[in-house]
Amino acid sequence: MSASEVSAALAMSRITVRRYLEYLGDQRAVLRTPRYGTRGRPELEYLWRR
Repeated sequence: MSASEVSAALAMSRITVRRYLEYLGDQRAVLRTPRYGTRGRPELEYLWRR
């Protein structure tokens, strides 16, 4: 899921969710991969590591 999708699901600020997901990525709890759309910047997608 992207930070935007998580923030919508949890009714939280996108920036707060993105910061927390970045922290989890630094801790290697989630895997970050770019998701390319049709236009603009790629969105980062976060996936739980097992």
